[in-house]
Amino acid sequence: MAGIAVEIKAGNSGTPAWYDNGWAYRKTVTIDYTKVGAALTDFPVLISTTDTNLRDYAQSDADDILFTSSNGTTKLSHELETYTSGTGALVAWVKIPTLSNTANTVLYLYYGNSTAADQQNATNVWDANHKAVWHLKEDPSGAAPQMRDSTANANHGTSAGSMTSGDQVAGKVNGSLDLDGNDDKLTVSYNSGLDITTALTAEAWIKSSDANGGIAGKIDGSLTGYILAMGGASGNGKISYWNGSQWYYSDSTVNDNNWHHVAVVHSGTTAYFYKNGVANGSAEAGSRTGNGSVDMWIGIDNSGCTTYLAGILDEIRLSNTARSAAWIQTSYNNQSSPSTFYAVGSESGAIPAVVFATAASRVAEVSSPAYVSVVLSTNSNNTISIDYAATGGSATGGGVDYTLANGTLTFSAGETNKTLSITLVDDRVLEYNETILVTLSNPTNANLGSPCLHTLTLVDPPVAYPDSLTVVSNTVADIPFFQLLLNDVYYGGDALTVSGVTSPTAGSSLVPRSHPYGRVGSPRAWRLIASIAGAKMAALTPLTHDALDASRRSDPSVPLPHHAAGDDRAGHDRFRLGRLADLSP
Repeated sequence: MAGIAVEIKAGNSGTPAWYDNGWAYRKTVTIDYTKVGAALTDFPVLISTTDTNLRDYAQSDADDILFTSSNGTTKLSHELETYTSGTGALVAWVKIPTLSNTANTVLYLYYGNSTAADQQNATNVWDANHKAVWHLKEDPSGAAPQMRDSTANANHGTSAGSMTSGDQVAGKVNGSLDLDGNDDKLTVSYNSGLDITTALTAEAWIKSSDANGGIAGKIDGSLTGYILAMGGASGNGKISYWNGSQWYYSDSTVNDNNWHHVAVVHSGTTAYFYKNGVANGSAEAGSRTGNGSVDMWIGIDNSGCTTYLAGILDEIRLSNTARSAAWIQTSYNNQSSPSTFYAVGSESGAIPAVVFATAASRVAEVSSPAYVSVVLSTNSNNTISIDYAATGGSATGGGVDYTLANGTLTFSAGETNKTLSITLVDDRVLEYNETILVTLSNPTNANLGSPCLHTLTLVDPPVAYPDSLTVVSNTVADIPFFQLLLNDVYYGGDALTVSGVTSPTAGSSLVPRSHPYGRVGSPRAWRLIASIAGAKMAALTPLTHDALDASRRSDPSVPLPHHAAGDDRAGHDRFRLGRLADLSP
């Protein structure tokens, strides 16, 4: 039987490509452009969501979670701050190359790959201007340094004072530190990268009712350096900033025991204050001054009188650049209300490829029906369909050699295997193998994979008649040729029985006239002993391939030589016999 050719074509051309079929699921994350202050580059977006699909299908350690751009394939750097497998609660930061304020930005969140290694590129989330990013999510009683800097600068903090694991509490974003105002603080060992002598941006989340206390900063014995604090020396509960010589203050207070995002940006000679993403005053603060080779402190103001902060701190960041007002505003919008900053779409399964299980197969002509498997490369939650049709081959359809009507296979959600059934017709004629080509086309919710062409070969198998000869196609008096199948050509002495014929009489025998034990193609002569009164002795002679071809030229009804799998010539010959009329009495 000829081959089945299957061609599968890609569907859903408008759907973004799939990152990798190893990932079973993805969701869109659509960022609301109205929450973005201006077009921003390399902006770290907080993704904070609790998702039962992540719970059910992501790895327990979230190694398989990754993010891509809107094209579905360009992987974005992300940092996993925390993941709770029992609930699917995810807190992650994703670096967005371009965050638009005129059109929604779409990301893809992928998950569902049980063998994936860790997909994070945590330090790359934070651009080179970020000198330190402390999420403050760690246990302060753990092994030092406990508080990890997420940037590549490794400005990790070590807890000091009487801090215990109980001081790790729920924060604005995730975990945070609850400072007692007496001796709780963090120490960050000296690193020249924190000697910010030009532009500066300091940000944090704070919840406190204290009048004053330090947030983060460093100054030497000459009070040279910088500090972001609350209340400063005046104890007024306002955002305060020390620039090496004096304090500068925001317009309003933040010590109402509610969460506030506070920021100071020192650009040129001006210090700009921001409260909850909105400008809240400015001051002429002179140029940034140098810094001594001293450690940094978090939770304490040591500009004169040492003042510890009583309150909760979360998400402290230092940058050696003047972040724009849009950057500060967008940071607040994102971190204060992640659920309104973006929308998470519904789950979609991987776009599978539709393929034949194998590119070719063989089946005996007598083994009807023949089955051919069509499979999906991966599981899908969608209904998938694919058209199929016989498109060629040497076998004749329409019930002659086979029957296969054009049709459609439909995979329900979760199904990965379907079977084509092809009805075969056993024509009982010895002939060459024939083929059927079957083509798949027009997939929906799937792509065309490879192999997309299947060749099904119909094999005309030898029939085992031990020590017997069978007339395969009957004849009448005016047709000069028999088709005969011998199983026992080479082994002499045995009588081979003729069956299934009308003339000569069934039951007649063929015995070797000579017994050459010859190789394939050796001349052999046979005589027919017919149990007919007065029957003549007629010669039955093997036809060589050349003689058979010559016979076909004079009589097209003569079949071609047949060869089965392997060396088919052994045991397969055609014999020419004189007209049956010549055998009549």
